Amino acid sequence: MKYTTLLLSILLLIACGQKQNINKIITHKELKMAMNLAAAGVHHSPKKVVNKALEAKEIEELLSKNDIRPLFIQDQIYGPLNGFYGPDNYRIEFVILNMQQDKSQPNKYFISGKNRHKKVVSNFEGSFTIDHVYQVADPNIKDTVFEVEDYTYDNYDQMYACTGFFELKEDSTQPYSGIFSGKMALDFGVKEDGQPELWFWSNKTPARSSGFLFEGNWMGYGSTKSKPFLFSKDLFMFANEILKDFSIGEREVEVNPKYRKLGWDNFWEMDEWWVERTSAEGGKEKKQVSSN
Repeated sequence: MKYTTLLLSILLLIACGQKQNINKIITHKELKMAMNLAAAGVHHSPKKVVNKALEAKEIEELLSKNDIRPLFIQDQIYGPLNGFYGPDNYRIEFVILNMQQDKSQPNKYFISGKNRHKKVVSNFEGSFTIDHVYQVADPNIKDTVFEVEDYTYDNYDQMYACTGFFELKEDSTQPYSGIFSGKMALDFGVKEDGQPELWFWSNKTPARSSGFLFEGNWMGYGSTKSKPFLFSKDLFMFANEILKDFSIGEREVEVNPKYRKLGWDNFWEMDEWWVERTSAEGGKEKKQVSSN
């Protein structure tokens, strides 16, 4: 019962933060931690998660039937997608503003948007292709003492874990531009009403319980040197595995002060840097840029 009370308290905090649009980190980490505690009270060791690989035809049918585009498009609650860039794991941000499914190849999607590293804002466009999908059956979620209607396991008809590859090209006419490429992962469930929704609650998923994850390397145009990077829907679900104690707190997660110099000092400013504003003269304002 105490775990159920903790779950309810955390959900109320998340809901209040969304309704008031307060400057808090919106993450599923607190709820995931509470779920793990609840599951530990039901059984001592995790049960085996069963993954059934779908055939190519089944993947096409699944993605043709379920529109996953809204899962990626920029929303007002989460803000930009956060990630790490370079050997120092400096903050990088992405927003996906447009996404279209390839009509002849349902497992391929074309996306475009913007990213920001330090003060450099770049446009990008590219695509990702989902080449593997697994139908997931997680008995640990079903066993969890979880009595909040909107998050019960039974609300989902099925869950899926997807993996694939991507390439995102920045505008070559902009300073410090290049190409991001690598592997991507997506975890989503299909609810009883037929709507796809990101899935954050199973352990050891391809997307590391973060909804979706893009991870790989960036290489500047005309360069032979690459830099590692990643970004995800909910970076805080696994950020501590990359930077020790990056996020701290239980009921209210926050960035550890020692890492704020890596681009996290202005995390709460709610700056919509991807929005193109119009100047008084009627032209688009140009942003100043600095070196990566």
